[in-house]
Amino acid sequence: MKKISIMASIVLLSSTIASARVFVGIQAGYDMGKFESVLRGNNGVLGSSAFSAIQDHNFYAGLDVGTEHIYNYVGFRWFVGVGYTSAFETAEINLGVDFLLNFLKSDRFSMGFYVGVGSSFQALINPALKGEIPILGRTGLSFGLGEHNRIDIGVQIPIITWSIEAFDKPFGIMYSPIRTQIGYKYIF
Repeated sequence: MKKISIMASIVLLSSTIASARVFVGIQAGYDMGKFESVLRGNNGVLGSSAFSAIQDHNFYAGLDVGTEHIYNYVGFRWFVGVGYTSAFETAEINLGVDFLLNFLKSDRFSMGFYVGVGSSFQALINPALKGEIPILGRTGLSFGLGEHNRIDIGVQIPIITWSIEAFDKPFGIMYSPIRTQIGYKYIF
């Protein structure tokens, strides 16, 4: 029985990999966030920051590669990417997974939504800073144009925020941006 289960799992995994379509994408976005000061090891009281009135506006640009697996109206995709955001002057390495649901579908056009989760590792240009890895919720609309093109319009909302600390100081800052973005993916 165990061998049959293993064989069935291998067949299912092979068919999933065989139906995967690789994509390469480009994204641009706008971050709107707020800085909050915190003591090291203590997140403090939300809104108690000396920076609480400061709204920060930044841009984002990135490239990603991944695979999507769509079965008629339902599917998922995973991706890895690199990007740059003007907040903290950080380069990012991104990893994410999305659930896709098309509610309109034809041979030439599809429209649906996606919901997922992602994370970003920041490579800070300032070596005196260190940062924690945020967890981001993702959602938006997705438009399939023909066989090979997809446009996504969405938003990323922080579940766990960016936390940046100076190595030689007892305090740091938290940054909670909401990112709106538009992206294009070419699907092979």
